[in-house]
Formats: sequence, structure tokens, C-alpha cells
Amino acid sequence: MIKFTLIFFGAVLLAALVVSACIRRIAPDEIGMHTTSNLLWIRGGLDPQDYDAGFYRSIWPFERWETLPRSTQRIAFTNRPDLRGPNDAAAIEAKTLDGDRVTIEAAVLVKIAPGKGHIVFEKVGAGDALRALARDLAKPPIVTVFGTLKTQDIYNAEVRRKAYQSLTTTTLTQLLASNGLELVDVSIMEVTYDPQYEAQLQRQKESTQKTLLEVSQQKLVTEEGEKKKLMQGTDNEVQDLKTQLLNKKLTLKAINDMAIAVLDAESLKRVGEIEADAKQYRGEKEAMGIQANKEAEANAVQLQKDAYGENGANVVAYLAAQNFSVKSVTMPSFGIDWFSPLSIAQHMGAVLESAGVPGQK
Repeated sequence: MIKFTLIFFGAVLLAALVVSACIRRIAPDEIGMHTTSNLLWIRGGLDPQDYDAGFYRSIWPFERWETLPRSTQRIAFTNRPDLRGPNDAAAIEAKTLDGDRVTIEAAVLVKIAPGKGHIVFEKVGAGDALRALARDLAKPPIVTVFGTLKTQDIYNAEVRRKAYQSLTTTTLTQLLASNGLELVDVSIMEVTYDPQYEAQLQRQKESTQKTLLEVSQQKLVTEEGEKKKLMQGTDNEVQDLKTQLLNKKLTLKAINDMAIAVLDAESLKRVGEIEADAKQYRGEKEAMGIQANKEAEANAVQLQKDAYGENGANVVAYLAAQNFSVKSVTMPSFGIDWFSPLSIAQHMGAVLESAGVPGQK
């Protein structure tokens, strides 16, 4: 019974070993390549396709499986031991368009293009041969690109960026694609020159900076002069505006003074006319008053004369004589005897005959 059990388990184990030997597992980070051997009339060879992760039949010795990495591979060109791996290369030596020697440290990232693993395998086989292929393909385009740049252009960020971009858009991309590889990125880490040329560049850089500084200083002096000129022009304009404003004020004041003088003259003229009119009116009224008084006095005298009858003239003359003032009356000296009371009474309107004075009519 025990012997039978051992034989059974041995048979199962042997079968498991036989089955496992006939199955090949492809990991997720791998690309599988399947090769068959010639068998009688069946011609073998590499299958023209890539195999994804999974389990596949593998009957030895008629079938063989190989793998290539599916992940991105980094190839470095550097002289620094801490950045350089076993499958990397030394820094790239190149010459610029001016003939100056430069040393370039770069990193190139590549991976197998989708569905192109069997092409890469057919060219270089499995394992790390992929990195060697990428290294050999990447170096010449980088050397070519730097050969199109002048030495000074490397310091020009825009020109340098366009040159580096050409690697990712045309030259290197096309070269890798023709070999089943896909360029992920290329990075120029550092560019160094011959020490003597570096010193020459430094001197040239200092000279350029000095020239730029002198130009800037001259520009500053010019700008200061323009600024002063502008300020002087502005001051002159302000002064002109002040003068014009003052002249306008003086002109307006003269016009106002003239207008005021005209108004004063017209006012004085009007006042004079009003005063003359008032004086004339007053004179007329006074004359009318005097005339009225005289007429009233005359009427009163006449009434008195009428009241006294025949002797009224003598009474009036008598009253006139009482109010007579030699100082206030101017009478001619002819036709009157100032020493004869009768002559004076007669001139004042007395009727001598009616008064009983003899010899008088």
C-alpha cells in the first residue's frame, strides 16, 4: 500500500515537472519572443509578433522563448562614476561649427516601440544588447547637432533649445524608430570646453559686459540729459503759461477798469442830468411859487384896495412904506425925489388928491 502511494505521488510530481517544463511565463514588464526549430517539413524561426504577459506553451527543444524589457531604459553619456552604469558610455566628444572641441554629458531615455520587440530581438538579440543598440544610435545625432552650432550659440538659450529640440523631433527620433525603438526624452546635462577656450570665453564675456555697462551708462547720461531738457522745457512752458495768465488777468483788469470808468462816467453824467433836471424842476417850482405868492399878494392888495374903497390905494401905499427897506430895493434916482415924502408916496401908489393933498392930481 505504501509502495503504491509513493509511486502515485512520484508519477504526479513527474507529470507536474513535465507540464511546467512545457509552459513559459512572460512577466508584465517583459515582451516575449517565440522561436521554433525546423521540424521535418515545418520551417521554424522567429514569430513576427510580440507576446504580452501571460503563460505560453514551450515544448523543448522545438520551442524557445526570449524576453526584452518593456520599461523605459536610460543610457547615460558621462565621465562621472556616480552617474555611469555598466552599459553606459563616456561623455561625447564633439566639435562646434567654429572648430572648438566640447565635451557633452547627456542622458537618453528609450523604450521598445509597441509591436516592435521582435524587430529589436532580430537585430541584437535579448538581454542588455538593447541598451548597447540605443547607445550606438544616440551618439552620432548629438555630435551632428553640436556641429551645426557656433560656440557662442551654446550660450544663447533660444538657439540652444531649438537645436536640442531637433533631436527629439527629427534626427534621433527617426533613427531610433527605424530600429524599433521609441525616444522618450533626451537631456543635455552639461557642456564643457577646453580650459583655454573657457578662459577666452570668460574674457570675452567680461569685455561684452563692460561694453554693455558703458552703453548703459551712456544711455543713462543721455536719458538724464533728455530728462533735464524735458524738465527745462516743462518749466519754460509753465512760466509761459504763468505769464500768459498774468497778461490775461491784467488785460481783464484793464477791461474791467475801463468798463467801470465808463459806468462811472455814465453814472456821473446821469446823476448830473438828474441833478440838473431836479434843479430846473426846483427852479420852476420856486418860480411858480414866487409867482403864486406875488399873485396872492397882488390879489390881497386888490382886495384891500377894494375893501378901503377910494382910500384903498393910500392904505396900501402906507403899508408898503411900513415894510419898505431901502437896503432891499433898488430904484432909479431919476423921476423921484427921495427927499420928498409925497414923491415917494406917489411912487408907492398913493393917490394924493384923494388924500386931500393940495396941488396933486
